[in-house]
Amino acid sequence: MEEYISGERHKELTNHAKNNLTKPILIAVVGVLVIAASFYGGIAYQKTKQPKIAASNGQFSTNGGPQGMSFPGGGNRMMGAAPSIGTVTAISDTSITYTTTDTNESKTLTVASTTSIMDSNNQKAAASTIKAGDKVLVIANQNDATVADRISINPQSMSGESGGATTVSQ
Repeated sequence: MEEYISGERHKELTNHAKNNLTKPILIAVVGVLVIAASFYGGIAYQKTKQPKIAASNGQFSTNGGPQGMSFPGGGNRMMGAAPSIGTVTAISDTSITYTTTDTNESKTLTVASTTSIMDSNNQKAAASTIKAGDKVLVIANQNDATVADRISINPQSMSGESGGATTVSQ
């Protein structure tokens, strides 16, 4: 047989059941809001950050850059564009065109009188020593990304001769 429950007792039992569900739902909603706010905050923070370039002993190191290489910096001056690695498709006394290995993008940069060109032995070289098909590491000028600041021809780590970081000196 069913037991008769008075109106007041029914109200008390119903409120108790609602209270038992309200607390866990409230905790779950607050938890989801905290997670969403943290995620949004992390995204907003990351958008304000530039790639890390650390200076040490006059050289710049790009963390996670092309094959973990280190590059010359010339004092505490900051580089403008990130270094890129590619294969030369055309070269003249005034420009270099190469296809990047990571994005397969064709880039043409001006070779200026101030452009530092280094051969695979880290010796100064002329633009005329660069040939189509050569692997190059190119760093654009900090003030004008259309001008090559440094070009390294066939750096050692690109040919697989060294397993870690290669330092290209000026």
